[in-house]
Amino acid sequence: MRRQGFSHYRVDDTVNLGINIENILKLLKCGGPKDSLTLSSQDESDTLSLFFESESRTSKFDNKLMVIDTEQLSVPTMQYTTSCQMASSEFQRIVRDLSTIGDAVEISITKEGVTFSVESPTGSGSITLTGSETENDKKNSSSIKIKVEEELTQKFTLRYLNSFAKASSLSEFVTLKLSSEAPLCVDFRMVLPNKDDENPIALGALRFFLAPKADEQEDE
Repeated sequence: MRRQGFSHYRVDDTVNLGINIENILKLLKCGGPKDSLTLSSQDESDTLSLFFESESRTSKFDNKLMVIDTEQLSVPTMQYTTSCQMASSEFQRIVRDLSTIGDAVEISITKEGVTFSVESPTGSGSITLTGSETENDKKNSSSIKIKVEEELTQKFTLRYLNSFAKASSLSEFVTLKLSSEAPLCVDFRMVLPNKDDENPIALGALRFFLAPKADEQEDE
């Protein structure tokens, strides 16, 4: 999340905070939809403070931080040869519909379009979207944008993609990035409306990575 997306941002030194997601979600429900939220933590503190403010109410909650002993995972910078941008709602619908047939989806991207196909002992199905790279289509939520240096076909576990698709409410579009030498990247770019400018503010991105499914094996 970029600092430009916050009304106030102060970080004197780089700090890593261990947060229990389940506890934080419970506290976030204590705020109203129009409340402003401030996250704050002092040096050497073992808590993260959440301040909710509205016109008539303020509230504060302290959440105990976790000590994370394991080494922080990081994803190295990777070069992707193929990408497909589509409406997040369309992606969510595709993986949901195909999950009713099987547990793995084969994604095939060519210069003509992208095909999602699934097979199981009970049946099969496929969904194909055709792509375009024109400026007008970039503004059309029903269109897709494809960049292909290498035509690829890879298979992925649908239950993970269904979990990733829950982030569709954060972004209008999602980009699928594939390469024969890297895991699938499901990239949701988050933006905020800019009252003083037509261009939105880039808040950041939420990215998921998933290794292709090996035959008769579960993804790791």
